This record gives sequence, structure tokens and C-alpha cells, in this order.
Amino acid sequence: MLTDLTERIRSGEAAAVEQAYDAWFTPVINFVYYILYDYDSASDISQEAFLRTVEACRDKKKDVRDFKSYLFGTARNLAMTQLGRQKKFTDATPEEMAFEDPNIFADPARAALLAEQRASVAAATRRLNEHQRVALTLKDIDGWSYGEIADFMGMSRNAVGVLLSRARLKFKKEFRLQEIDAGRLEPACRDLLPIMSAVLDGEATDEEKRTVQDHMMTCPECRECMDEMAGASTTLRSMIPVLPALALKGALLAKAAAFGAVTVAAGMSALTKAIIGVGISLMVAGAGVGTYIGVKYAEAGPPPTVKVVRPLEGVSITANEEAGGVGRVSIALAVDNKPTAIEIAVDGKTVKRFDRGPYEFEWTGAPAGPHTIKPTAYDRAGKANPGAAVTFTLALKKKATDKIAFLRNGDLHTVGLDGAGEHQVTTSHDVNDFATSPANGQIALINNSRVMYMENYDGTGLRQVTLPERGPVECAAFSHDGKYIYFCRNIAEPGDTNGAIHVRFERYDIAANKVDVVYRKPEPFMDESIGGIFTDASGDYLYYNHFGSDFPSSRVYKISLKGTPTDTPYLAPQRDVPGYAVIDYQMWSVSSDGAHVSYDRMGVVAPAMNVTECSVSTRATGGGEPTVWDKVDRNAGLHGGVTQLEFSPDDPNVFYMTRESQDVASGNPQVSIEVVAGSLGGQPAATGLHGTDWQIWHVIAVPQG
Repeated sequence: MLTDLTERIRSGEAAAVEQAYDAWFTPVINFVYYILYDYDSASDISQEAFLRTVEACRDKKKDVRDFKSYLFGTARNLAMTQLGRQKKFTDATPEEMAFEDPNIFADPARAALLAEQRASVAAATRRLNEHQRVALTLKDIDGWSYGEIADFMGMSRNAVGVLLSRARLKFKKEFRLQEIDAGRLEPACRDLLPIMSAVLDGEATDEEKRTVQDHMMTCPECRECMDEMAGASTTLRSMIPVLPALALKGALLAKAAAFGAVTVAAGMSALTKAIIGVGISLMVAGAGVGTYIGVKYAEAGPPPTVKVVRPLEGVSITANEEAGGVGRVSIALAVDNKPTAIEIAVDGKTVKRFDRGPYEFEWTGAPAGPHTIKPTAYDRAGKANPGAAVTFTLALKKKATDKIAFLRNGDLHTVGLDGAGEHQVTTSHDVNDFATSPANGQIALINNSRVMYMENYDGTGLRQVTLPERGPVECAAFSHDGKYIYFCRNIAEPGDTNGAIHVRFERYDIAANKVDVVYRKPEPFMDESIGGIFTDASGDYLYYNHFGSDFPSSRVYKISLKGTPTDTPYLAPQRDVPGYAVIDYQMWSVSSDGAHVSYDRMGVVAPAMNVTECSVSTRATGGGEPTVWDKVDRNAGLHGGVTQLEFSPDDPNVFYMTRESQDVASGNPQVSIEVVAGSLGGQPAATGLHGTDWQIWHVIAVPQG
């Protein structure tokens, strides 16, 4: 243990000093070198830092508890002082970055190519700020964990992720490999950058891996950022490590002996003596010690590297089941150092070979279950350089057909998007509200007595879910995997007076036939209500519409179910917005991948306070600019305005809207409804489905076959 090593050095044990040298001197000289890009200065500073650390360990007035941290802290301070003495940076030339004294072992062409790449890396890293350069070097050159970097730099683990993600993207930009401006990303994407960096470094939790995987499925910008950060990391890691001169160890240990009773001869291993002997022999033969090390590495050059960036390690993926009981999996790779070929093997069988990029591939015929992806990069000599294996689990769901389920005269009906095949599911005339499952065509029904039932889309399998004596059910929503039904109840608790109630959010486990309370809103409701629940694809969040007694009366809250559940405003009311007096919100839907939401944005236009505008929009779940699909004057009557937008349960990019109209002048009270289909980034088009007097409607995914 490091503490034990520090204590042994403090006690004067010679072997402990040599052990510290063997463990930390090469990492610290690399650390300093990749800050200064000057081998002589890096060597001098690393020696001085090592000797100061040994001296500090021996000094009883100094409390050195961790040799490694003290050594790197001293080296950083010395390196920064050295940087301060320089008036300005100039980019290193390939000649400056070449190894000295090339000998008969060197390949001049490869040595020149390597020197040019080292010069480019040096120029890119010199344009990073101090904190970025230090963090990137500690992680990608010396292999420190996020926790070690956080302790060393005095910051949180998440701050380390933020620092590394920004450093890698800036490095790639300066290296002229890719121009990515992280500042132009959507806020939700920028918030994910540190988590993406943690995923690349193997520091992410399972939840963080799932979050990144789900987001990247629908975000090409973040997939590109992930590829670039992976490329920056592999570029740095593939650089030749800087090694101390072979004879330096003996000389440095001899200097360290001056600080105490350290006998160098006794503390030096036979291997150390042999290495020094080889180094002296090489110098006598006319080759510098540093030359031999540099040439042996330069002869091969940096090998090509490959890394799987999609899917992520350990994730679970759901795909539509195709003929033969198989699905499709999207695979993406990040490569560096110009491989001549790339191969992808899945479960030990080669499924794809690339001769050039882009390195993306859709694996078809994938059966359900666990799988392992193994990438391999080949160099010009045909040598294989395997990348790290990635394991994931594939689940298959039967492909479904989107239909519309709607209430009319208290009964539930389903109909195809083309208007064909209308089917009446219930005949009780007692249905007040309902929710549809995204996974298997099941339906949750709430009757006029506020009791919830569930049944299949064809009317079979009726089951009572809640008991009336436990409190009335207000609204419900299925989880995206179809395993649970979330719903809320209004409960008059002891102490509630003057008509006050408390709202409880509960979850029904369909397989276990069991109800649990997942969240109780602590504040009592008076003239307030919940007007819709919506689930997130991850299962970690709920959203709900809150209708209050004040004006604006509608807003959206988000409940985090992780740890101790809490709710926070998600779409909060706004006042004094330019052009409006008040704006409030009502959510309609969350896409099946959790990446987007749809909602109404309702505003009272100033100064004519009696005019209300409503726009139906979609936007990224994490925020950003919305896409407005329709805007209507609610007080002017219904004239073809969009009143609701729901995403397809099966395809996260597809949604359906209803346009409602009413011929008020003719005295006809019927409301005519037209269903329109659209896609993110596309233009909506009529489906051919029309209806009249739908009280409530939702999209339902009916399994095929």
C-alpha cells in the first residue's frame, strides 16, 4: 500500500526508495513531458520532484501521507513554473520531436512520420489550458481513475468528467481531425458530455451507460462527439511513452541516498545493475541511451487502434422482432492511426470487414440474448491489433401496428390509421379515461367510479386493478416495457381539512398483481388536480400535468424515482414573456426512446387579455429549441387547429396529431377530427382517418400476428 511505502521511506529503507522509483518515475516523467513537450526539462523536473518527495518523507516536520500524490503535485508545480518562464508557445517542429542520434535500428521513414505526429499532438495539447492538459495527461497517459484525478486536482468526480470531455473535444479540434463546437450542442447534449467521457473511460454506472445509449440512438451529434472523444483518447494513448534514460535510476538513487542512510548498492536490484550495464555498453558503442529506447519504439510506429462506441459495454438493447425471430443491432467504431482494415466479430464469428470508414454497421439476423463484439484493427504489415470486447444483451419485441384508441359515448373503440377495422372494445358506457401499453396492446380503463381495470385490446383478459375503498384513480400510464401501470390517487388523509387532499403516485406490477406507492406529494391539494401521467423510457422518471387554482393553471412536473423520489418543475409557467402576459404548459407524450416530449404551450396575448393562443410542439427531453407544429387561436373556435400530439409507441421518430374543427355557424355541435401523421424533421400528412366526437384518444401499438 502507498501509505506503507511512504512509511518505509521515512524509516530509511533503501528498497522502498527504489520501489517508489520503479512505480512512479516513468509515469511522472510522462506527466511532465506532456505538459512541457521538452524531454530535458521533463527529466530535470521529474528528478527534482522525486528527490524533493523523498526529502519530504524524511522530514518529520512534513506530513507526507501519499508518495504518489506528493510527487505528482510537486512535479506539476515545477512544470507550471517552467511554463511561466516562457513568454509564448511556438509549435514544435518534427525535427524537434524526432529522437536524437538515430542508429542502425531506425527506419528513417517511420521515424519521420512518428516525429511529425508527435509534433501535431504537441501543438494540439499546448493549446489546452492547464487543468485540461493535466487531467488529460493523468487519464490518457498515466491511466489514473476519476477518483484519483478528483482527489489530486481538488474537484468532484463529475467535474473531472466535464473537464475531460471538453479537453478531448478541444484536442481533436486543435489536432485538425474534426471540427466540433460543443457550445453549439443542445443543452441536453452538453449535459451528457461528462457522462459520455465516463463511459469511454469505464467509469460510468449502469444507469449512466443506459442514459447515454438511449440518447445516442436518436442524436447523431452526440454519436459524432462520442467518436471524436474516443479518437482523442486513443491518439494520446497510442503515442510512444517517454522513458527515463537507463543510467538515470542509479544516479538518482545515489542522490536520494544523501538524504538518509540509503545504501545504493544494497538497495539496487540485480536487474537494475544489469540495465545500467547495458546502457553503459551502448553509450561506449556510440549510441545514446535515450536513442536506443526511442528507436526501438519508433521502429514499429504507433499501432492502429479500434474501439466499439455503439453499443456500450453492458447495456440492454430492445429491437423489433423480424422474420425468423431475429433483430437488428447498430454497431459503430472509433479508430485511430490509419488502419488498413477493420474487422468486427460477434460471438466469435466475423460479420463485417471495413477497408475504409465510416465504421458503422447494422448487424442483421441477431438473436435475442447476450452477445460479445470484438473489433480488430490491422496495420500495413497485416498485424492484428485487437480492441476491447464489448458485451450487451438483446431483447426482441414483436413488431406492432399503430392504431388509434378513442372514447365515444363512454365506450372504448380502436380503429386503423386508414379508417378501416373499427372495433368496439367495451359496451359498459362507463369508461371515463384510459391508457394504452406501448409494448403489448393492453389497455388500462378507469370507469366513472374512478376504479381502474385492465384488459387486452381485443376485449379479453379483463382484470380489476384497484379497490374503490383505497381512493379514486385520476389518470394512468403504462411503463414503456409494458410491465407496470403508473397511476395517481386523490386521498383525504388525517389532518386534511376544508376539502384538501393528498396525491399519491402508485405502480401496479402486472405480473405480480401488486400495487406499491412510489411517491407521495407532500403538499396538500385544494382546488388542484393531476391531468395526465407520462413515463420515461428508462423507467427512472415520471411526468405529470398539474392543474392549479391560480392562473396560469397548467404546468408540468418531473418525478425522479431514483433513490428518494422527488418532483421538480419541468415546464414551469412564465410571466411577462415578450408578446405574452402569461404562458402555461400541458404535456401530451414522451417518445418511446425517451429523447423527445410533446406539449401544448398556451399563452394569453398582451395586451388583449381575452385572446388565447395555443401551440403544439415537440422538443428534446433535456431542453433546447422546440419545433412548433401548429398554432391556433383557441377563442376563435375550432377551425382545423391541432389539439393533441402523441408519439408512436413503436417508432420514436413518428407521431400523430388530431386536427379538430366545428361548424359553429350551422349550429352543428359535432366536433370533426382528422388524424395527421408526422415525423421528427419531416412534414405531417393526412392519414385518411376521420372521426366525430372523440372524447379522448391515444395511440395504441397492436402486436402483429
